Amino acid sequence: MNINKTTAFRGKFNLLAALTVLFLIGLGCSGTKPEMPSTDQQNSLVKQTLRDFKQGIESEDFSNLVKSGSKELQTQVPADKMKTAFQQMIDKKDVIGPILADAESQTPQYTGTPNITEQSGNYLLNLAGSFPTDPAKTNFNFQYVWQDSQWKLLKIEVKLM
Repeated sequence: MNINKTTAFRGKFNLLAALTVLFLIGLGCSGTKPEMPSTDQQNSLVKQTLRDFKQGIESEDFSNLVKSGSKELQTQVPADKMKTAFQQMIDKKDVIGPILADAESQTPQYTGTPNITEQSGNYLLNLAGSFPTDPAKTNFNFQYVWQDSQWKLLKIEVKLM
C-alpha cells in the first residue's frame, strides 16, 4: 500500500462500525452461570468472529456471521441490515480485507480484563481489545450471550484506526 493511500485511509476513514443488540429483558434466564472461557477459548472466539466479519465484508454477505450469532442478533439484525450498517467498510474492502487478514495471524491484545456480567438473568461475555495490524490498528468490542450451552455473538464493534 503506498503512502498516499495509507494517509488517505487514516485521515478520511476512521471507520467505526457498530451493531448493538441488547434487548436483554426479553432474553429470559440462562440458568447456571457459565465458567469463564480460557484465554485460548477467548482468542478463538474473537478470531472466529473477526474471520466471519471479514468474510462478510469481502463477500458483501453477512449470512454466516448472523447465522452463528445469538437468537437476538438473528432476529434484530438480519444479514441485509448488517450489510447496510457495514457498507462503508464494504466500499473499502480492498483496503480493509488485508488488514483483517493480518489480524487472523496475530493474538488479540485485550483492553482490561475479559469478564462475564449478568443482565436480566443472562450471562454476557465481554471481550474488547485490538490487533496491532498495519496500516491501521484493528480494535474490537464483542459481546456474547450464553445460549444453548455456548457463547453466541450479541454485539459487534470493529474500528480501524
